[in-house]
Amino acid sequence: MGREAQVCAEWQGATGRARALLESQELILRGEIRARIPRAGIVDVRVTGSRLTLSSAGETLALQFGFDAQTDGGPVAAGRAAGGAGAVEAQKWATALVTPPPTLAQKLGVDPEHLAYLLGDADEGPLRDALAGATTERLAEAALIVAVLEQPGQLERAADLAESAPGLPLWCLYAKGGVGAVTDASVREALRARGFVDTKASAVSARLTATRYSRRV
Repeated sequence: MGREAQVCAEWQGATGRARALLESQELILRGEIRARIPRAGIVDVRVTGSRLTLSSAGETLALQFGFDAQTDGGPVAAGRAAGGAGAVEAQKWATALVTPPPTLAQKLGVDPEHLAYLLGDADEGPLRDALAGATTERLAEAALIVAVLEQPGQLERAADLAESAPGLPLWCLYAKGGVGAVTDASVREALRARGFVDTKASAVSARLTATRYSRRV
């Protein structure tokens, strides 16, 4: 998820090479310059050629794109030019920074016209909000299946349900980090054995993650 690039970064009086990662909730810098900047606090995003600047909590961050991490030189010539690859990448990052990240409902693909058949309990706040007004108790009316998996028996039931409606994508939600009774590995093994493939993943909350499965064509 997100964007990733090698950059030359200027942050809080220091300059150095960094790997920049744009995630749904924050901008992360790793390398000679390290920082975690919440996206919600980013303002004043500007691009000049291959240089992107932004402000956060009164501090200015500058990112120079078109930077060749494999050489000892600075920004490559193409990056310095307004029409170069660095300038194109800087503009893409600027657009991504000012575009609100998709909501959980949008990631799952649910809305009042695309209802979810829910298996399990939507107790997590973000999931409950995403499914508000967008669920049905009739599988025939559903556009997808959302299964919250806390016990192995629920995984078997979700697999049976998905087999009975092969045209519907199945979102499996389970605890992050392999700490629950249902893990990413167990979900993948059970569903691939039944002819399903994982096609997308999404964070749900601090505790839950989700993977979407569809019938293999």
